Amino acid sequence: MTELHAQIDVLEGELPAALVGGGAGLSKRTFTVLRLMRGDGTTGLGEASPLPGYSPDVIEEVTNEL
Repeated sequence: MTELHAQIDVLEGELPAALVGGGAGLSKRTFTVLRLMRGDGTTGLGEASPLPGYSPDVIEEVTNEL
């Protein structure tokens, strides 16, 4: 069996300019990053970053799903 480790981080960052379109007016984004690491060093990354006001998903739910 392959050794597998998982790490989840929830991060928030300021945007250099407010978004337009579906995210109009947002100047900050929150996102979740998932890192999977095998014992041999192979690494995979995934992310979820629902857009408030556009996506029905919320950061807590997508973090739990990951």
